Formats: sequence, C-alpha cells, structure tokens
Amino acid sequence: MHPLMSRRTRLSLAVAAIPAVALTFAVPFVNRDEPRVFGLPFILAWLIVWIVLTPPFMWIVHRFIEGRR
Repeated sequence: MHPLMSRRTRLSLAVAAIPAVALTFAVPFVNRDEPRVFGLPFILAWLIVWIVLTPPFMWIVHRFIEGRR
C-alpha cells in the first residue's frame, strides 16, 4: 500500500473487503445443497446472510472515514 495511506484508511479498506471476499472467493467452499438452513440450500443462506451483513460493514467503514475529520 501507499506509504502515505493512514492506518485508518488501511483498516477501512480491510473492513470493506470482508463482505466482498465472503461473497466471491468463499462461494466455491460453501457450494453445498446440504446442510439446509431454514429450508434453504447452504449456499443460498450464505449469500443472503452476507447480503444482509454488508450494510453494517459499510457503516463501520463510513464511521472510520467520518471520524477522520
């Protein structure tokens, strides 16, 4: 990373990357029909959970960025 990038900026990027990694790179590892979660195949439940969790992660990133001012 750029040497002038602050610790807070690096932390914001790391937090923002968590949902992206969970929704893209982890999918091949959770691609299963069984077990079922609330009657849904595991992969569908995984995607729904991460779609719901993404806004709180982005809120945390927003708070990091706003806290810098």
